[in-house]
Amino acid sequence: MIPASAYTGVYYNILLTIVLITAFWFRYANNDRILIFFCRWFGWLFLLFVVLYMGMRPISHVYFGDMGNYARDFQSAQISGKLMSYGLKEWFFTKYIFYCSLYMNVNSWFLLTTALYVGLAALAFRIVHKDYAYVAFLMYVASFSFWSYGTNGIRNGLAVAVALLGMACRERKWLMASLFFLAPTIHRSTLIPVAAFVMTIFFKRPRFYLLGYVLAIILSVTMGGWWQVFFVKTGLFSEDARFIQYLTKPAQEGVFSRIGFRWDFLLYSLWPIVTGWYYLVKKRFQDPFYTQLFNAYIAANAFWILVIRANYSNRIAFLSWFMMSWVIIYPLLKEKLFVRQNAVIARTLVAYFAFTYFMFMIKRGSF
Repeated sequence: MIPASAYTGVYYNILLTIVLITAFWFRYANNDRILIFFCRWFGWLFLLFVVLYMGMRPISHVYFGDMGNYARDFQSAQISGKLMSYGLKEWFFTKYIFYCSLYMNVNSWFLLTTALYVGLAALAFRIVHKDYAYVAFLMYVASFSFWSYGTNGIRNGLAVAVALLGMACRERKWLMASLFFLAPTIHRSTLIPVAAFVMTIFFKRPRFYLLGYVLAIILSVTMGGWWQVFFVKTGLFSEDARFIQYLTKPAQEGVFSRIGFRWDFLLYSLWPIVTGWYYLVKKRFQDPFYTQLFNAYIAANAFWILVIRANYSNRIAFLSWFMMSWVIIYPLLKEKLFVRQNAVIARTLVAYFAFTYFMFMIKRGSF
């Protein structure tokens, strides 16, 4: 019904409407019971919309990037009856795409994969935020990278959703460990946020991470591409040929908008850090899970800063950016920090999506 060329634009405009409706409701509703009722029922409808709209998109390599490659791999597995290999270390996704090819067509597979990508994240927010999970989920969907990693970087997005659910299950250690083990078998890059979150179990002071973050900026600015070579030589990514190419190939204009040190995206990445610092220091917000989430975001983002000049560095940035919305909205859904807190939630939601919508308009050529 909707051509591939217009599909993304229609999505962002529908999402704009939903964000404004939600912000209006939070701004003017004066009863918590009404808000909870709204979050429960509108949240289910919104979840269904995202899954169906994203999952039933037309197959297109032109408008949805790697979607065409995954469609080709899926159909090749159907025809040959052989196991497609995405690498020995990413065995789960290899088996997932193969066994699905035996029982469903490619359109059903994209719908199922979208349901997992979206549903696992929604479940994570439900576990942590209960009645107000819809707000956290809407913030997540309103993120700059959400649409892209559900329609283009599909495997990376699915792996990150598994890792996000693992973080939400931190109190069930065996389940968290299982999900953290599973995520890299879908896409090895999730070793970075998983390692960052595990590190926060042993090193808990935010000051340690903030100092490390400042140091990462200084080292990246002064030492340039040296860090990309360093990480290759460590052998940590020796089995990931794609990642090695990102780090070692000469940077190309157009691969991530512009080459060089991205001060604009550094400022974007600082938003949750500044916000989290305000919650923790100025508002004295105390929550063990939030402290872990805040620290993990800083650690994962610091890695990206060190290799910021690499090709496709947006894919490396996504390994921290997927936590961004949660770092920003989490305290507002857990504790009353402001007199008119619902109005603060409304403004936060609008401001957060405004950046996403602005970037969409720039990419479309409207600015």
